[in-house]
Amino acid sequence: MAPVEHVVADAGAFLRDAALQDIGNNIYTVREVVSEIRDKATRRRLAVLPYELRFREPLPEYVRLVTEFSKKTGDYASLSATDIQVLALTYQLEAEFVGVSHLKQEPEKVRVSSSIQHPETPLHISGFHLPSKHKAPQETVHCGVPAREPEHPEFSSFLFWRSPLPNIDHELQQLLIDRRAEEAEGDGSEESEGEGSGDDGGGWITPSNIGQIQRELEKGDVPQDVRVGCVTTDFAMQNVLLQMGLHVLAVDGMLIREARSSILRCHGCFKTTSDMSRVFCAHCGNKTLKKVAVTVSEDGTLHMLFSRNPKVLNPRGLRYPLPMPKGGKYASNPHLTEDQRFPQLRLSRKARQKTDVFASDYIAGVSPFAENDICSRSATLQVRDSTLGAGRRRLNPNASRKKFVKKRCLRLRSLFSPDARVPFRLLSLGVLGQVPMVRPTHSRGPSGSRGPGQAGIKQRSSCAATGNPLNCLPSCQLPSSRVQVAPATSGPANQHSGGCTSWHSVEAMAVTRKALIILAHSERTSFNYAMKEAAVEALKKTGWEVAESDLYAMNFNPIISRKDITGTLKHPEKFQYSDETALAYKESRLSPDIVAEQKKLEAADLVIFQFPMQWCGVPAILKGWFDRVFITGFAYTYADMYDKGPFKNKKAVLSITTGSSGSMYSPQGIHGDVNILLWPIQSGTLHFCGFQVLEPQLTYSIGHTPLDVRTQVLEGWKKRLERIWDETPLYFAPSSLFDLSFQAGFLMKKAVQDEQKNKTFGLSVGHHLGKPIPTDNQVKARK
Repeated sequence: MAPVEHVVADAGAFLRDAALQDIGNNIYTVREVVSEIRDKATRRRLAVLPYELRFREPLPEYVRLVTEFSKKTGDYASLSATDIQVLALTYQLEAEFVGVSHLKQEPEKVRVSSSIQHPETPLHISGFHLPSKHKAPQETVHCGVPAREPEHPEFSSFLFWRSPLPNIDHELQQLLIDRRAEEAEGDGSEESEGEGSGDDGGGWITPSNIGQIQRELEKGDVPQDVRVGCVTTDFAMQNVLLQMGLHVLAVDGMLIREARSSILRCHGCFKTTSDMSRVFCAHCGNKTLKKVAVTVSEDGTLHMLFSRNPKVLNPRGLRYPLPMPKGGKYASNPHLTEDQRFPQLRLSRKARQKTDVFASDYIAGVSPFAENDICSRSATLQVRDSTLGAGRRRLNPNASRKKFVKKRCLRLRSLFSPDARVPFRLLSLGVLGQVPMVRPTHSRGPSGSRGPGQAGIKQRSSCAATGNPLNCLPSCQLPSSRVQVAPATSGPANQHSGGCTSWHSVEAMAVTRKALIILAHSERTSFNYAMKEAAVEALKKTGWEVAESDLYAMNFNPIISRKDITGTLKHPEKFQYSDETALAYKESRLSPDIVAEQKKLEAADLVIFQFPMQWCGVPAILKGWFDRVFITGFAYTYADMYDKGPFKNKKAVLSITTGSSGSMYSPQGIHGDVNILLWPIQSGTLHFCGFQVLEPQLTYSIGHTPLDVRTQVLEGWKKRLERIWDETPLYFAPSSLFDLSFQAGFLMKKAVQDEQKNKTFGLSVGHHLGKPIPTDNQVKARK
């Protein structure tokens, strides 16, 4: 089969893993098709397609044309918005590369006939015949010809006798005899050939050749002059395409045999309508409209095809009486009549509010991670936006709902009893790990009631750390990943009698960590986008809250200019970007897009940079992001930099893809040592602002990597992200080794230089002191 020049693919082609590279030269689709694919296997295949998938949006006039055509064929109710766009894109490509003169603008109009004539019924046989139905008496004009009398008075009332027609029984028998003779002769020849050859003829489908037969069915025979086609498994889409005159390419033989139109037929009054959007019959008003397929015969007559299933109408709702109608804003009453009034199911006020960092009333310092409304009545009833239609819920009513699931609260519970009257202060709140803690309990009084002054932590008889008896308030030390609570005053009264100076563990529920993923790639079908999606999936699976900054999708402006500052400049005649932005940051006069990215950084604990290496560096849009977001005062100062920087409690990791092989980035490779290439961004940018930089995720030669290897890379990336917070950062020379002053020139201390003279390797890539660079200093962390 010769490949089709332009092929439009629907979701069915990707779900069935069709070899589109063998079907067509140029593969097109719309972004909504990729967005509606949810299963993991197909999304992994989309990330590593062996061909270029081109995204195009159909023009509005073609969308309108296809929509009107599908309404006339009766398939509009079976098509989604994505299906309409795929059909419109196919029509648009046909118009661009072939033309529209051969395409139909509307289906053929034919007359409807619900009666079917069976050709096997004998028409010319002598005997008794039923007369046609009696019609109303009509006025007749008598001519001179006398009326003919019936042959016999018995046959004048109900039946009548026709004169015998020419006898054709002998001719029919002769034809049957000749036909049987031909069949017998054919059977005898087949038997003789079978006995002589001794095989099965080679026409059987066996486990060994079923794969080849399926591939042949998939390829099929396509005419040589086909330039545009659509690959879809949706029969409604195929029906519209065939009736418009467009070409359909089947997958696994899933192709309709003939074009059909559909109408709605009322099973109560037997009226029909071509308006497929109706729910209730316009004639009798009942909800008895059912979709009936119609076909066009050779003579142009339209025939309705009824189902063989006698249970055409669903008897649901006829067993029990209807419930009493309920009022209110969130009432859910059954839809019984066409003109029935429904309340407007609107969202709550909190659910309609969105976190918009560009709004004029946005409060600085508030987390940019949006809150979900899960407590209001509209949320519990699964009410969506009112624009979806009053009285309709668009979620799947058959979806399974988990019952009796304990919800984990993310708020800190009451740590101590309020009547203890001992002031406590929270020393540090780190990211909490999953470590067993003492569970707060409520002790009951003698009457069994729970008083407000009896809520507290579960009492212990001895210290868990030292074993000493407890005769004071609990004060044992927590691990570094827990909350530490200490008395406000220190003294003998707040210590154990046995001299225990540790702290007692206090229960606090886990605080969700937050991650920020910054993507610097323009294509959603790229491997970088697949790595970003894998990171989002893995982090959310382990309890992270993830925010994204897709720089190309956001149309982020990477160019620094005076527009980054609102208000009056300090020195407009001699503009210094670093000085002006530092002052604007203090006075909250930065542009909204910079503020939005800074808020994301402030709220995040982990920052992942996903990008392809370009010209041995970062993409230009990511470089501009660093220039505009990492400004003085926010990301660094000369007093607080490197391990003392503002982001010293945050971690960052680079996930980089390259087009060249890993050997080209080795110390002997033509591109040079990758450790040297990574030093400017990992040390000079990230660690300079205080980030704890983790080992980079390097994926070499991604353009020449097979599918199975790419899948392994994605799985390895997910597995690493499950425990990424526990990884050891890369080693950088601490700032304590340097004289941090302009007078001393920020040079390494003399004592440190003397100590490093006898060392074999230097401290790092940048601080090598004329010695060999430590092996994999910017790739592997020190163990």
